[in-house]
Amino acid sequence: MSSTFTEYRLIAGNMTKALERKASEGSVRLEIEYFKSHIETVGSIDEFLADNRLYGFAMRAYGLDDMIYAKGFMKKALAGGIEDANSFANRLSDSRYKEFVAAFNFAKYGDKTTTWSNAGKATISAYTQTMGSGADANDEGAQLRLYFEKQSSKIASVTDILADQALMAVVRTALGLPASMASASVAAQAALIEGKLDVASLQNSSARGALLDKFTAAFKTEKAATKTGTWSETETGTLSGYVRQTLEADAGSEDEGVRLALYFKRKAPEIKSTLSILGDKALAEVVRTALGLPAEMAQGDIDAQVAAIDRKLDVASLQDPAAVDKFIRRFTALWDVQNDTVQSSTLTLFGASRQDLDTDLLLKLQNIRLGAR
Repeated sequence: MSSTFTEYRLIAGNMTKALERKASEGSVRLEIEYFKSHIETVGSIDEFLADNRLYGFAMRAYGLDDMIYAKGFMKKALAGGIEDANSFANRLSDSRYKEFVAAFNFAKYGDKTTTWSNAGKATISAYTQTMGSGADANDEGAQLRLYFEKQSSKIASVTDILADQALMAVVRTALGLPASMASASVAAQAALIEGKLDVASLQNSSARGALLDKFTAAFKTEKAATKTGTWSETETGTLSGYVRQTLEADAGSEDEGVRLALYFKRKAPEIKSTLSILGDKALAEVVRTALGLPAEMAQGDIDAQVAAIDRKLDVASLQDPAAVDKFIRRFTALWDVQNDTVQSSTLTLFGASRQDLDTDLLLKLQNIRLGAR
């Protein structure tokens, strides 16, 4: 059996290809097709919850598999929306609920929630009605283009684009950015845009015109190929999330360490504090394992847990992809040793048990076996 790190690298080394392969698998493809063909028929929270296949798909997409049964709880979260800071979803410490409600925001958009346009169209309509559009009200591409043109003078940075769903629709389509970016962190989305677009150039009419021409061409092709646009968080974020969650879950069926490593890789950019690690069971398990902290620590005083982790880990370093990769390598090596995922011939030669060796020595021995330096 290969090591956890090797299996992790086979997937993480080319995540785009891995996701494409997973999305093309028969069972996954059928679920995606069902979601795409049925989601726009849903006009209320009750209709959404009544279709177990749609609802289950959406819950899995946001990592809420364990709460699929709790329809009453989820209905309360959906009904409260996220606009009110004191809404039920906003008061929950687990960010997955807020993300789910943001994607299926029935409280704000009502029966328009599951159409491609939701927030984007609401913004565009309000704006064009005030300013006078000159564009066909039924021509989505023309309205988006006009909206972008009129709002472009306000764009000072990529943050301004990320904050406006309609602006993001134009940029993502024009630049040919992957639909899966909708489920990425804000920092990751910003990096993707900045890698292909000089935001400052949008103040130049010719550069802005070139971008909009690309958008128009891409939009026409896209609309000809699919019923719905690719920028709806309801659809795009859910589809990409479902494929990613399925990929991680399937990897975990063979080796739970691989699933944990992939999850940590995905969530690392969002980790802002030690408490955010402790608030997520999977992240906490990865960190405890990598740092050689006992599992029993999870039952102890929260301040003591924070102190123990802070002594061994600079949480800010997890914003560095290279540091994250190094941390995951350490985690997978120790995971293999502690879980007998791969038998270590080095330990056998030394005639020692795992309990006889400290964490750093275990890591060194495992890295020797893996060929690390």
